[in-house]
Amino acid sequence: MSGLRFESGKAAGEILSRWRRGLDENRGSRAGLRRCANLTQVVLEPAFHRLCQDLSALPGITIRRERLPAVVLLVAVAEWQEGEGEQGERPSLPRQMGLPGEGNRSPVSELRFRRLLQCQEQGDLTQEMRRILGVLGQKVDIYGLANAVYHWGDGVRKEWAYAYFGAMPQQEKK
Repeated sequence: MSGLRFESGKAAGEILSRWRRGLDENRGSRAGLRRCANLTQVVLEPAFHRLCQDLSALPGITIRRERLPAVVLLVAVAEWQEGEGEQGERPSLPRQMGLPGEGNRSPVSELRFRRLLQCQEQGDLTQEMRRILGVLGQKVDIYGLANAVYHWGDGVRKEWAYAYFGAMPQQEKK
């Protein structure tokens, strides 16, 4: 059995993409998810179960259901335009947090980024990510978001630290 990976052109990524497009067509389902105050409420939404069923049908994939509510909520909140070409691809989410914006400052402060990396529980991670998505205007790569949240742990934290600090303007680095 292998782990679940959300990638463009791969089965799990296509399921996630199709499910997300379905939320745009059914605004009631998306609104229901976006109103969820916690991950237990997400599990009570029919849209959550549609994605779980579709992902569970993938052969040879082990689904960690306890990780999916955070993915579902954050992907429902995110705004992402599919079909951007290679030249127009968005930077990875941690790079996007660190890249200089207005005033040559990162949109996500180092303090907020460190607070994100300290999250151990999916509920805490979801709350911090919702705040960060708001700062970024909700426009992120849903595959990168879904993979990071689903596989959250030391490996993801390290990758994100390298990407964030690598993108951060020099004057902000301490």
